[in-house]
Amino acid sequence: MPTPHLNLPHSSSSKPPRLPPLARLIVSAISTSSSLHLSENRHRRPSRCSISGKSTLACSISRELHSRGNLSYVLDGDNLRHGLNKNLGFEAEDRAENIRRVGEVAKLFADAGLVCIASLISPYRKDRDACRAMLPESFIEVFMNMPLDLCEARDAKGLYKLARAGKIKGFTGLDDPYEPPLKCEIELSRRDGICPTPGAMAGKVVSYLEEKGFLETK
Repeated sequence: MPTPHLNLPHSSSSKPPRLPPLARLIVSAISTSSSLHLSENRHRRPSRCSISGKSTLACSISRELHSRGNLSYVLDGDNLRHGLNKNLGFEAEDRAENIRRVGEVAKLFADAGLVCIASLISPYRKDRDACRAMLPESFIEVFMNMPLDLCEARDAKGLYKLARAGKIKGFTGLDDPYEPPLKCEIELSRRDGICPTPGAMAGKVVSYLEEKGFLETK
């Protein structure tokens, strides 16, 4: 998984980079629709299963924002579990605390004027709604609605195979439920059986932010 990183726009002058007009937050817990959630003092959160492409999309969004001169930071769920959330497991209570902590950190980045892209599995609707409540007017939920068979086909680590063999318990999409969003801001899915490229999906997300006035224009 990619290491969380800060993208700083290049500047040809000695002036500091311009910050967005409003604090932005994008929490992206991208997931798939078979079983598997950005924020401007706004929250972008793609939601669904493991291996749905959420980390790849988060990095693509960050690169696109960087190319437009917008500050961004990626919070990746796997990396966070090696540090901030290393004491948490995968029971429902720990999953809820995992999402709560990420939401609080993302809010701090948003207050500092950055676009924070959080990529993590967030299977329960109430946990995503709790993050939305932290930023009631600036939460963007991105639902990455990808079928389970696609996630399994991409699974180079063999996690689904282990889960189906009973060696991994509480696996989202198999023996642990995924509650799809009832009203997300953005939904990404396959068209005619073809999955859009990460660049195309990132473009859709960034276009939404521009259309809603969340990004600074030069």
